[in-house]
Amino acid sequence: MATCIFCANPPNSKEDLFPRWILKRVKTRELLSRRTGNGEADLTWDQEVLIPCVCTTCNNGWMSRMEVKRGPLIGNLLADISIPLDMDQLKSIAEWGLKCAMVIDAGRVGERFFREDECREFKKSRAIPNGTGIWIGRFTGSSLSAINGGAALQDMDGKPLADFHVFTMLVGHLVIQVLSIHERPGHQIRTIKLAAANSEDWSPLLHQIWPTTKKMSWPPPLSFSNYGAHPYGELVYRWRNQEGHSVIVMMPDPAAVTPPKS
Repeated sequence: MATCIFCANPPNSKEDLFPRWILKRVKTRELLSRRTGNGEADLTWDQEVLIPCVCTTCNNGWMSRMEVKRGPLIGNLLADISIPLDMDQLKSIAEWGLKCAMVIDAGRVGERFFREDECREFKKSRAIPNGTGIWIGRFTGSSLSAINGGAALQDMDGKPLADFHVFTMLVGHLVIQVLSIHERPGHQIRTIKLAAANSEDWSPLLHQIWPTTKKMSWPPPLSFSNYGAHPYGELVYRWRNQEGHSVIVMMPDPAAVTPPKS
């Protein structure tokens, strides 16, 4: 029986992927392309995306309070207002991005990536799962986009060792990317290193806000755009490394893995 992704209640409510306060502030004048899995893209002017994955108690309770509390901060970023960001603010942005990642993951075809215990612990204490990295960047225009993907990491024999999930969201001028990794059962993995497909230095384009130990200022020095030197698409697919990633296991010796299947 299906339950809310954050608790044991029935999923009798729909969560807005793009919160309504964002839709009121971000006017793109662009068609929204909706696609689930490998299905055909559906083009629509309706930019409201509802995912039936939560209960009324969660949706109208802690999730609503999260939007109210973080709305002014997220609003400054998506409106392209230059501000300093302290550690508490960075954690707040990271939590909001992870919540969006968990919601869109619930609407995917097949098994969800985020585990029940991770979602429920996030509700309880806003805990960000181990193996998660979160970045923010600036987009030169103002748009809306949410793209969900991932792949398996395999050894040279094609045996899955781990899985990773990538969520990239664009609201106004704000870009958020959430990357999470899960080790497959039965493996003692010491290190997983994902290599970006593009070898360029991403630091002028992205601030890593989780994990981090330093304050920073918004926006980063360089920005993404639909065209030009730093296309937004390169960010979305930056973990599709055709040369593969590396996984170091405890036993046997360190093993290279084949490129992930997208």
